[in-house]
Amino acid sequence: MTYSTDSSPWAIAVGDFNNDTILDIVTANHGNDTVGIFLGWGSGSFSSQKQFST
Repeated sequence: MTYSTDSSPWAIAVGDFNNDTILDIVTANHGNDTVGIFLGWGSGSFSSQKQFST
């Protein structure tokens, strides 16, 4: 499965960022100064990226 990060991902981290006990993925996107999060669904799949400005 491929997950698009849009603009120049600079760093990546894995953790439970929404406190639901399921791992999520976060990226720091250098090209557009955003942070993107892929919320885990608990089945090995993730949501599409939701971006937040920094």
